[in-house]
Amino acid sequence: MKFKLWLENEELLLAKANKQGVKFETGKPVTFQYLRGRDKAPFFGPTYQQDIEPAGRYLIHNEDPGDRAEDRWEVGQITFHNPLVIKFNPVDDVSYDENSWKARLAKHYKKIGKNLSKAIVSDGYDGVVTVGQGPYTKEIVDLTMFR
Repeated sequence: MKFKLWLENEELLLAKANKQGVKFETGKPVTFQYLRGRDKAPFFGPTYQQDIEPAGRYLIHNEDPGDRAEDRWEVGQITFHNPLVIKFNPVDDVSYDENSWKARLAKHYKKIGKNLSKAIVSDGYDGVVTVGQGPYTKEIVDLTMFR
């Protein structure tokens, strides 16, 4: 599979993270434990940029989920063979604004939703990992179903 790495592209702002002994870096395979809520998230539209975000399974990295693995949570392990690891928001680590990862991806690809996911996958990526200023992982999107 052919893919692009935006090593020179500041628009996407590539990042790295090392959380709970797991290293996340664009283009480097990574296997990690995750948590995923079983309940469908409510739709808040532009408040959290759900109207432009890529489609996929949204995950939380957690190597030791403990007792959270109840009926409300799916616990598993996943491998991304070629993740896109980018900053969540380089200006404000909590904001969903024009600098957020969702806005930068939508702008870069000129697509939203499933079409955005398909475009990311066509560049060879199988997941998006966002990194906070810690650096620590924040939102993670599994795109493997679009391969």
